[in-house]
Amino acid sequence: MGCTRTQSLPARSLSLSSTWASGHLPSLSFAPRMSSDEGAQRPFRCHRAILATCSPYFDTLFSSGMREAANNEVVLRDCHPDLMEDVLRFCYTGECLVAKGSVMELLLLADRLDVPALRAACEQVIEGSIAMHTVVDFLNAAQERHLASLEARCMEFLLENFDLVAAHASFERLSAEGLAAALGSDALCVSGELAAFQAAARWLGAEAARAPLAPDILQAVRFPLMAAQQLCEVSEHPLASCSPSVQEALLRAFVHVCDGGKAPKGGAAAFRPRALSVAARFAFSGHAETWTVPRSGLFRITARGAKASDGAHRSGGRGAIITGTFRLEAGQQLRVLCGGMSMRSPQGSSGGGGGTFVMIAGEDLPLVVAGGGGGTRGKVHNFDGADASLDEEASAARAANPAECGAGGAAGAGGAASPFRGLGGGGGGWRKGGHGGSDTCVNGRSLADAAGQAVDGKGMPWGVPWGGLGGGAGGAGGGGGGGFSGGGGGPGGGGGGSFMHVDAEDALRRVGHEGAGSVDIVLCVAALPSAGGLRKSLSMIPDSFWP
Repeated sequence: MGCTRTQSLPARSLSLSSTWASGHLPSLSFAPRMSSDEGAQRPFRCHRAILATCSPYFDTLFSSGMREAANNEVVLRDCHPDLMEDVLRFCYTGECLVAKGSVMELLLLADRLDVPALRAACEQVIEGSIAMHTVVDFLNAAQERHLASLEARCMEFLLENFDLVAAHASFERLSAEGLAAALGSDALCVSGELAAFQAAARWLGAEAARAPLAPDILQAVRFPLMAAQQLCEVSEHPLASCSPSVQEALLRAFVHVCDGGKAPKGGAAAFRPRALSVAARFAFSGHAETWTVPRSGLFRITARGAKASDGAHRSGGRGAIITGTFRLEAGQQLRVLCGGMSMRSPQGSSGGGGGTFVMIAGEDLPLVVAGGGGGTRGKVHNFDGADASLDEEASAARAANPAECGAGGAAGAGGAASPFRGLGGGGGGWRKGGHGGSDTCVNGRSLADAAGQAVDGKGMPWGVPWGGLGGGAGGAGGGGGGGFSGGGGGPGGGGGGSFMHVDAEDALRRVGHEGAGSVDIVLCVAALPSAGGLRKSLSMIPDSFWP
């Protein structure tokens, strides 16, 4: 099973790390065991002071005068020994490797034992792992444990990808609280209100015990936003007669449609359009694409840089997620290039992930650039690739020997390749490609030059173009990630830089994307009609409508 890093802090000190590794620890021991197997115990020897420093839970336990304060053994029930070992290793070293499938379990244990640094690190990893098949379980756990940051991120993902999540089998496990919150949100991105009803009906039908929840769940569906034919379809569904309140809501919706779309007084929430609708969505295609703005208004653009592939033993860096709101005019053309993931070479190394670019055709600067992650040489003694940089300046490569590292680019330039043979090319940037290195390095091109494709390495002994499209670099070592500026090449490739245009509003930047690059363009607010058009529209509304 693949492993992921939960570490976000440096090791506490060399002496503590060495102490943990040596096993020479004092007499206090933990005996975690599962309640289903009372006889299975695995003791861990550790320091009270270290645990009390890392965890208010242990600090209180050891200073409260309880039995555990005097005894040299603490028994933790319903606790898997392997997870407890991960917690203790983090307390001593500040880092932890954990199987991807166990991160949520580790988060719950860190929350139970109140280890804030580990809890935050686990949340960061999980936020970067949210996907169609994981978001429901992550959201349920976050709501149950009151993990506000993780809950907000999961809900954001659910709102933005509701149709796709609703089609997944895991959707039926969504909590009633989560479904009601999603259906009641103005920010719900859904293909239509009929799709929202069908998702609710599927969820209600998954368990017979959910039948009493139907009136409350369906009250969040905005029936007045449906067309007459869709309302007829819904009225024939068994749920249409589940309660008087649902029947009344459907009747009001029919009146709304038959009256030419004029909303009756009251019930404002049910008649309010969803504030956000997906205008366009782009996935990695291998080439740049053009999109014409259909109407003037405010658009929220989210670009995600590509992750670098994992090496044989080390992880590739993750892509950046950059979001900004822009005022666009109808007819403007946007060029979109989604970065591609790199590939793993036969030697077990990987190039950098490609950056993702969104730009207005003919403009000198892009609107949004999300950097790609750095590749890795992949061997046990090497380094993980660096995550994408959230700044315009890309990061340098990482290595035990600084001489092996290429520098990251700045101001749209590409990154420098490692000067050592085969240790990774520099990532391509917005204006210039990667540069330098030996004849065995493969540098990523700039966006303007072949759309950021890695240089063809045929004929070179190590020159295999393993970098991702969109500015990524390749080579037998860790290639730098592509982006606004390219990452440096080396044993652990540097992450590509990211960019946000000065005209952006509500800018958000974070790291954590896993997978190929992608772009979502969401219409937030359509432009208001002109004064003359508005007066004409208002004159058509009868006086009896107004209170």
